[in-house]
Amino acid sequence: GAVWLQVRLWNREAFYFAGFKQVRQGNLPAATSDLERSRSWGPREVNALYELGNVYARSARPADAARAYLEALDANAGYDEIFFNLATVYNAQLGKPELALPFCETAWAVNPLSTEVLSSLSAFYLREPGQNLPRALETLLAGTRIFPDNPNHWNNLGYALSRAKRWDEAQSAYERALAIAPDIELAERNLAALSVQSGRPRSPVLAALSDLRA
Repeated sequence: GAVWLQVRLWNREAFYFAGFKQVRQGNLPAATSDLERSRSWGPREVNALYELGNVYARSARPADAARAYLEALDANAGYDEIFFNLATVYNAQLGKPELALPFCETAWAVNPLSTEVLSSLSAFYLREPGQNLPRALETLLAGTRIFPDNPNHWNNLGYALSRAKRWDEAQSAYERALAIAPDIELAERNLAALSVQSGRPRSPVLAALSDLRA
């Protein structure tokens, strides 16, 4: 029994590394074959299954990719990128955002230092702000503390704050985004719309941006 287990482990790892090499060379069909053989030898190993899921996703096989990612999580549920990739497959390729959101939330819980996860999670929340506004605000307030120099997070925070009618904070968030990156047109449009929505005077930053372009 012990010898047979070692044979299985050896073959699993050998085919995993062969498939990994094929992925790096851009040969997805050969990579798929090797990684599927790695899985068949078992027992389950997170890296081999995760790589197989990536290959399926790149090969336009999203249902197979989702199954491989779930198998990878069964092997080891400690990797935020597996949760994130699974959320991406469910949302972008399978059209099942209701299944994607919990995995994206888990990815953020596992690794709150990922700006990519934060962007995706906030996009999920802001897609239906009436339902998810408290969670969007909580996530983006934390995200802008972690990534104070990311203008997109400040712009998203400004939008969430404006939906909550927290006008002063929303204006400050938009202005912060434009101070970091004056060329973000979406933040500029949002800041201009804020004065209409709130009945407040236009932000002086808008005039400064016009002068800057001139």
